[in-house]
Amino acid sequence: RQSPTPEGLQPTPAAAQADFTALWRILVTITRGSGAGESFAFDVVLQQNGVLITGGTVGIQITGRVDGQTATLTYPQPALSYTATFTLTLVDGMWGGGTFTSAVNAGTSTLHRLQ
Repeated sequence: RQSPTPEGLQPTPAAAQADFTALWRILVTITRGSGAGESFAFDVVLQQNGVLITGGTVGIQITGRVDGQTATLTYPQPALSYTATFTLTLVDGMWGGGTFTSAVNAGTSTLHRLQ
């Protein structure tokens, strides 16, 4: 026998996991550290398999994980001897935003689905 669920305490369905598989434009604005005030954009193709993400483009290799609507991505930059970490949350499947950090700077980033 199952006890009744009190009114107003219905279970909340788990949030669907975002799908980051696409061609994306990432726009970065450096707000702290080396290059503060500068912005730049790059396009990357990401593939998602469960909670794991891989992808990039020529010269950019990205790996990461998804938790709900948020992806944490790493982008090693061997020529500069550091790795950038992006935390990006999708808003509606077409765009999102978040932050990035590295050993030399940090800032905000947006993500726009191109395809």
